[in-house]
Amino acid sequence: MSYLLTLGLPFDADEEEIKKAYRSLVKSCHPDRHPNDPTAREKFERVTAAYQGLMRERGYIQSSADQRTTSSAASNQGPLEFRKTVSMTFAELLKGKRFVFDEVAKQCQNCGGEGHVHSERPIDCLDCMGRGYAQRVQGLIRVKIECIACAGSGKSHWYPCDQCGGTGRMLQGKGIVDIPPGTLPGTELHFPRQAVDSSGRVGDLFLVVALDDKRYRLNGLHIEARMRLHLVDILLGGRFPIVAPDGSRIEINVSHGSHPGTFVVVPGLGFKNGNETGDFRVQLIAAPFDLSNDKVRALLAELKRY
Repeated sequence: MSYLLTLGLPFDADEEEIKKAYRSLVKSCHPDRHPNDPTAREKFERVTAAYQGLMRERGYIQSSADQRTTSSAASNQGPLEFRKTVSMTFAELLKGKRFVFDEVAKQCQNCGGEGHVHSERPIDCLDCMGRGYAQRVQGLIRVKIECIACAGSGKSHWYPCDQCGGTGRMLQGKGIVDIPPGTLPGTELHFPRQAVDSSGRVGDLFLVVALDDKRYRLNGLHIEARMRLHLVDILLGGRFPIVAPDGSRIEINVSHGSHPGTFVVVPGLGFKNGNETGDFRVQLIAAPFDLSNDKVRALLAELKRY
């Protein structure tokens, strides 16, 4: 309860309320911000001890020694990698798209993700409250064990970061990732240090781009579509409207005498890869229509005149 009284918090205060109270109190008593106040250091140590004690008591953070050990062990395990698949249409792939992720955790810039910052002047160790030892009960015997955070000195040059509250990460309202125009399906994009796991470890974000568009088909760098026309229109030719993969409306020119299965090519509307550029290829499909045999024979006789 003394921790709550020191921080001016109710009994049911959650993690964010504790952090907010700590940041507010630290601003008013940090010795570096108030060098002319002789009581600032004592107030700062009392507030910091209450904050760390309450956070540790409720399981929100580890002890200072555990945090540094975890950070060191994590660095020896190699970089973390987080992978996520994003689905895009052809229009989005060709034009590029910005993805916005809610509540993205980012590394705290103030402490570099460590959760604690270095103090030039020593302060009482917050793990042992300056005693230099911790007490452990083994059966009926109370044993004093040297504090591993301060090596028994009772003093420390580390205190919880007042920006992230000792967690090493900051939650931002939005996380933004830009997919560049012309990205091919299956591409894996690398965004260094853009993700944080639940323990606060910072890692790299890998986005795998997936295609989700049934209207077109990818063939190398070419984008293909099917267009259904009456057989007469295919044979006689003409200009016909169609929606291009980038979402624009264009007209394709069907040559006179074309036949079903023919590809009409619109150059340069596919994907690019270096000096190569794909095309938009439209395959002509004859739409079924209801004609009697006599009408079919008459139509064929008419077509023979051309």
